[in-house]
Order: sequence, then C-alpha cells, then structure tokens
Amino acid sequence: MGYSYTEGQKVVTTQDAAKDVYAFLQLFMKAFNEYSGLEFNIAGESYGGTYIPQFAGYINDEQKKQHLLESSPSMQKDTTQHARINLKSVLIGNGLTDPYVQFASVPEYACAPSEHAFLDESACTTLRNKVSTCQRLESYCYNNPTRFTCVPAALYCWGMYSPLQASGRNLYDIRKPCDRSEDADGPLCYKEMSWIEKYLNKPEVKEELGVAKELDFTSCNMDVNRAFLMTGDSQHNSAAFLPPLLEDGIRVLIYAGNADAMCNYLGNKEWFTSLPTIFSSEIAKQVKTHPFNLKHPKSGKSSGNYYKAGPGAGNYSFIEIYEAGHMVPTDQPEVALDMFSKWIDNKEF
Repeated sequence: MGYSYTEGQKVVTTQDAAKDVYAFLQLFMKAFNEYSGLEFNIAGESYGGTYIPQFAGYINDEQKKQHLLESSPSMQKDTTQHARINLKSVLIGNGLTDPYVQFASVPEYACAPSEHAFLDESACTTLRNKVSTCQRLESYCYNNPTRFTCVPAALYCWGMYSPLQASGRNLYDIRKPCDRSEDADGPLCYKEMSWIEKYLNKPEVKEELGVAKELDFTSCNMDVNRAFLMTGDSQHNSAAFLPPLLEDGIRVLIYAGNADAMCNYLGNKEWFTSLPTIFSSEIAKQVKTHPFNLKHPKSGKSSGNYYKAGPGAGNYSFIEIYEAGHMVPTDQPEVALDMFSKWIDNKEF
C-alpha cells in the first residue's frame, strides 16, 4: 500500500509484519532520539483491528524483555543502543479483531429488526444459515491457527458479504449508494481514493517526497490483500492480545461508526464487552444498566454512547459514534478530534 515495496521476501502475515514494525521503530527512535521515551500511542482502523493488537503486543513484549536484560549487570553493555518505546495506549476504529464474533454479527446488523437493516428476508435467511458453518471454521482456526485451518474460514466467512455487496449500498457507510465502476465511485466506493492516487503519483510530488520515479502510490494493493488472505491472517483472534496489554497498564480504546456494515459496531461491542480482562466486572455492570452518553463538542447533542473502565477516558473503553461509517474522522471530524484529544490526555469524554 502507498509507496511500499520490497526487494526481498514479501511479508504475508501480521506476525512477521510486527517484527518489521518494531525494527523500524527502533531505527526511527535511534535516528530521532528526542522522541525516544515519550508517550507512544498506536492506532489503526479496519484491518488495523487485526494488526494493531499484535503490533502493540510485540512492542510491549520486546520492551519487557529489554528491561529484564538491562536489569542484569552482565548484560548492560549489550543493550545500551536499544531505544525505549513508551507504549501508553492502543486505539482501534471499526476494526476486524475477533472474527468469530464479528462475522456472526453480520445478519444481526444488516437484517430486521436492526435499525440499520437494508437486506430483504431472502438474503437474510441465507446469511443466518451461514453463521454456524462460519463459526465452526473459525473455531478450527482459533484452536490451531495455521494456513490450512484459517484459509477455509477466510474464504467461507468473507463470502457472507456477497448479498451485502449486491444491495448496491456502500458497505463502509450504508447511508450511501455505491456504483463500483471505475469511472464512478470505484471498487471501494470512495472516488476520492482515485484523486489521492493521481496526486501522489505526479512526478513533481514524488520528487518532493524523495520517492523513486518507478514507484507508484496505491491506496489498496489487491496483491498484498490476497497474499495475506491466503495465509488466513485475517481470521486470527487478535482480541486475545489485548488482556495482557491491559494488565501491564496500557490503555485500550475501541470505537466504531454505527453506519459501517463491514466491521459493524454491534460485533465490535459484543467482543469488547465479552472479552475476559481485568476490567470485565466493571464493564459488565455498565452493560446491565446503560452506557455513558457522548456529547458533540460544539452542539452538545448526543453523538454516541460508550462504556469505560477506569478514570478519565478509561483504561478500557468502547465508543459507538452516531452518523459515522467505517472512517469516523471523515464523517464526524469534530467528534473524532475531541475523542482522540481526550483519550490521549485521559480526560472524561
């Protein structure tokens, strides 16, 4: 994606990508030492729900290993060049994090009596009939995560989205129609992506950015997408990486626009509230009563609702954002900025 390229072996799993991300952060922190030790927050959306927990988990584990080494007098001389990464929090927006739960939520979101229902009963019956098989395949993947168990789950469960795509809606924002032809909205329903690619592939722009002439910017590289798909990478349970982070004091925020059908807020809320963590009892009490109300920073009107455990913005928090799709900052920029700012400063929403 972007201008990315490789001259060696391609990375096709998030597990391997985590090692490269950590190596990059080490190089960056050493080159710009003034940033080493400052608070570090890692965020992502969509497939970021898969890779952000794994990246954060790898960073945290490596930093803990390094701390142990530095505590050993015999090892100090070998670790002085290791950069400190002060990981403070994780943010995930409309992510794919727990496929077992989230694929099962597709008919729950797209079919009546959901307020967001947009499929007819025939399509909904087909969807509901696929859930049990999808979850059975996901269970095989979760219990023994290999390419041979996870690829079948990926191919079958992603196939559940066929009737949703046939609806003619933008699945990233079901409030909008989508014409997927190249000269209209494009395959991903956002014609703005073609504008970005056109601009970033101008020779003068690439020269200014120091990008080689032969490299082209792509918003979404389907070759990379297929490579990860065919390792079953997207079907792993990345939610399992979050409880150890919470135990180590690293804060976690999950947020979701409620007009997104690809990684809908119902599935995200379900895995968030059911995930066993040190904050489970506190979250369970709120689920039994009611969530907090999120206010628009300017109008003061309700912009969503949330659950949280811990002081301020919370140590473990979930926010449903009204009138927003897959890309919350695009649809609700003021709410998103307010949310991010308060989360980083750990202030009440």
